[in-house]
Amino acid sequence: MEQGFGFCLVKEQALLSEAFAGEAALGMIEIGTITDEPYRQRGYATFCCAQLIRECEARGYRTYWNCAKDNLGSAGLARRMGYQTEKEFRFVAWESPNR
Repeated sequence: MEQGFGFCLVKEQALLSEAFAGEAALGMIEIGTITDEPYRQRGYATFCCAQLIRECEARGYRTYWNCAKDNLGSAGLARRMGYQTEKEFRFVAWESPNR
């Protein structure tokens, strides 16, 4: 969180939507967004992400988007933001038996 930055939309005391970029690696930075349920489908995430992508590019970073394939809202927003390459990744996790 200390190395990241982002944008949000707030109305009165309600956080409507936010977009965040984490720490960059090799000149690339992943962005993410979340919009509270009652405020979805209003363009708030699109607005926040557009601002964030502009800021990332102004800082010299290339951005990428990562989401689960069943997250249709996120995948649709990524396409609207201009992301085109879609690739499925499989992850294997190992958990220490001492946890």
